[in-house]
Amino acid sequence: MNRRNLLCVMILGALLPVMATRAVAQNNELVADIPFNFTVCTQQMPAGKYRVRPLTSATTNVLLVHSEDNQSAELACTHDVQSTGPTSGGKLIFNRYGNQYFLSELWFPGETTGHELSKSEREQAIIKELPPKMKRGRVTVKVTESKPN
Repeated sequence: MNRRNLLCVMILGALLPVMATRAVAQNNELVADIPFNFTVCTQQMPAGKYRVRPLTSATTNVLLVHSEDNQSAELACTHDVQSTGPTSGGKLIFNRYGNQYFLSELWFPGETTGHELSKSEREQAIIKELPPKMKRGRVTVKVTESKPN
């Protein structure tokens, strides 16, 4: 486990007891139809409709990504990434290596600060072993719904 993931686990361990004792309203929620299987941190997620929201208003860099049917869910620790201007609509950005997709960034509508996920050990290993001819790129999925909670 790399240091950033260990730090995230330690922070979550410290916050979970506090969150269990009081409910905190979330800032925003994104909804997107993701047409391919993908990975969030270490969790494999099937294609489908997903909701993304900050875990709490106090910890906006810890996001909950879950399928609409609640069959798949993962917490993702993120760090801020800046854009030159506000985004017109919400979006999720994935790193693509061949037919494997990894959630990389999330942007809420109208924001100049997005959320970037660290590359997992698995994603880093794929990058190292990537054959020169393998398709690599970034795929953007537009948010179908965005709402304040």
